[in-house]
Amino acid sequence: MATGDLCTLAEARAFLELPGADTARDSLITTTIAAVSKAIQQYTQRELYPVGTATRVFKLPLGYYVLSLVPFDLRTVTSITFHADETALVLTAADYQTQPVTNHDGMFSAVQFSSQEANLWNSDSARYFGYARVTIVGTYGPAAIPVDVKQACVVSVAAAMRRDVVNLDLGDVLSDPRELGPDRPTNYALPAAALRLLSPYRRVGLL
Repeated sequence: MATGDLCTLAEARAFLELPGADTARDSLITTTIAAVSKAIQQYTQRELYPVGTATRVFKLPLGYYVLSLVPFDLRTVTSITFHADETALVLTAADYQTQPVTNHDGMFSAVQFSSQEANLWNSDSARYFGYARVTIVGTYGPAAIPVDVKQACVVSVAAAMRRDVVNLDLGDVLSDPRELGPDRPTNYALPAAALRLLSPYRRVGLL
């Protein structure tokens, strides 16, 4: 299972009910898993696989105190440093809050900084270019791929492998069941069944 994949070759093969000796399409299935996994994460604007410990650098515009981490998902914070390449201001736990304060999956999509910290903007990048460089070391992604996300990946891979035009049609995925609109073309990306499974994870309005 490659980094970023949301299901395994074995899980996709089991769903497709392929005989054990039939491995001719394994390479294609593996490639499809990678493509579908990327499509799911782009659609949801989420990081839905366990990344583990990572160091990431973000830009915070001058005067802003809320830093969006999208499309990343922060699970735990090890350290937050402003201007790591200059003055290296290391924040304490009292200097920031992870957001949202209440969440259902233990993942954070933003960090809010205290307006009482006087040195947030004490750097050349802030003075001359209007932003602060924020380095966040922490654990990213969920501890394990959610079951419904994994199922969405398997369903999508199976639909693609079967050339399942009916299930790939997005015509019945409406924001309002009373909605009237023109006929929708068939979409050969994520099937409607997968979109329903992914709906609780999607960050709406961020695409």
